[in-house]
Amino acid sequence: MTRFAKHILDKFLAPYVSYFRSAEIPDLSDESSSWLSKYFLNSVLRGSYADPFRQYVFNFLRRVEGAHVAHQCARSATAEFLHGSRQSMSRYMEAIFHWEAFLAQSWMAYALSERLNETRPFEGNDGSVEQRVNLLHNRSKHSDTVIEAGQLPPDGTIPVWMEDDGLHGIDVMLRWEETSEVLRDLSNFANMLEDPITTAKKVREVNRDT
Repeated sequence: MTRFAKHILDKFLAPYVSYFRSAEIPDLSDESSSWLSKYFLNSVLRGSYADPFRQYVFNFLRRVEGAHVAHQCARSATAEFLHGSRQSMSRYMEAIFHWEAFLAQSWMAYALSERLNETRPFEGNDGSVEQRVNLLHNRSKHSDTVIEAGQLPPDGTIPVWMEDDGLHGIDVMLRWEETSEVLRDLSNFANMLEDPITTAKKVREVNRDT
């Protein structure tokens, strides 16, 4: 099998891919839930939120489920790339596709959460996990403007790439362990919202404990 030199891989496959050796990505498959199905049944059989809160919750829950699915697929695809020759264009790009989907679903969930709890996900360039998810998602979504602005690494190909410690973009990174923080944060809110009858009680309990 042909082995390409490091500078070839880094220029024509992905930034720093020749140095990508491992990724300790948390497995959160056991923490995913059928929030949307539970919400549907609770709304039909027990009680429903008033509009438009009802629609916001529905779309928030589907984005949280989407973030979990994307994370599981990204974790699996990343492992397949690392356990292979580490020179496979198709395997690397499959992993990036799923990571970009994870960023997109997570950010859309955060954006909807602002409508639900009237709290902004982040303030300015505060360096929070939420702000970095937003920045990486925007870099991925608007790759044309990223290229035009010169925000790729020298000779780079894509605006979001993988390194041993996490997802990277120019001047931004999200550590692998922080991807689990994103899912747990969104999942906790989803657990609170899935049953309209008990949501108010759960909110009071959270406020009392904080």
